[in-house]
Amino acid sequence: MKKVSVIVAVLIAIFFISCKGPMGPIGPEGPQGEAGPTGSQGPTGNANVKTYLYRNQTWFNWSNSSIEYVLDFTIPALTTGFDTTGAVLVYMKSANSYWLQIPWGSTDGSVTYQYGVFLGPGLLRVDCKSSDGSTFNSPYYTDFKIILIQGNLANKKILESIDTKNYNEVKQAFNIEE
Repeated sequence: MKKVSVIVAVLIAIFFISCKGPMGPIGPEGPQGEAGPTGSQGPTGNANVKTYLYRNQTWFNWSNSSIEYVLDFTIPALTTGFDTTGAVLVYMKSANSYWLQIPWGSTDGSVTYQYGVFLGPGLLRVDCKSSDGSTFNSPYYTDFKIILIQGNLANKKILESIDTKNYNEVKQAFNIEE
């Protein structure tokens, strides 16, 4: 009996080892499964508007002269010509928590500080310089909000009907969530 068990085990092993050959064709696709549960409603938004929030940014002393400071933001969605077909709105948060649109200027005594925006493919630069070329410490504005609005007829009509210097109007008109 022991010999028969060994012979059967050897035959089974040979059978499994010798099962080689080309793979058969792929079988037919199975039936469609049941639909899953419906998800909850997402927030209201606008697919044509992208918002970027940057907090606690550190200004870079341009040319080490203390007369101009810059901040660079990498924004891949900012493609060549975006500013001519769409809109780029840039805001900085003031000390009293208002969003101020750039370009913007502020006066401290006899010196006016001017804030400007410069665009390039994938890059947005904010700069600050004194109007008279005098030196100053790094600007104290560190929170920025950048809004890219795709250029289409509907968005153009909205932009023409609101004051873009008023962030709350922009937020409401384009359904921007905080």
